[in-house]
Amino acid sequence: MSPDGWKQSSYDVPGGSYGSPGYLAPLPMQQPMPYAGPQPSPSTMAIVSIVLGVLTWAGFWCLTGLPGFFIARSELAAISAGQSPVSGKGLATAAYWLCLVNLVLIGIAAVAVAVVVFLISTGQPPR
Repeated sequence: MSPDGWKQSSYDVPGGSYGSPGYLAPLPMQQPMPYAGPQPSPSTMAIVSIVLGVLTWAGFWCLTGLPGFFIARSELAAISAGQSPVSGKGLATAAYWLCLVNLVLIGIAAVAVAVVVFLISTGQPPR
């Protein structure tokens, strides 16, 4: 028996009782996540747009950059309108930006080449 008259059980927490400074409350149990089922696969156009976007960076530049950009843009519009599965939004967005950045870089390179060709044709050396 303890000094205050209560019988001490074998279930007491070492270092004190509930609410005492050494006690850590048990963590609540979390419920398992429910199974969401199979997700719909992305549309063919989303897959085509990302393939064209990757090929744009692989060296096919304008041959795949422009079609990939427009296919990705139309696929994003179809997803927003609910005509295409939402699961293709990530692919279409990635393809959109891959193609757009590559087309901008191609445009900058084309302007630089045009300036160099113009300066060479006028007889002034490029600096």
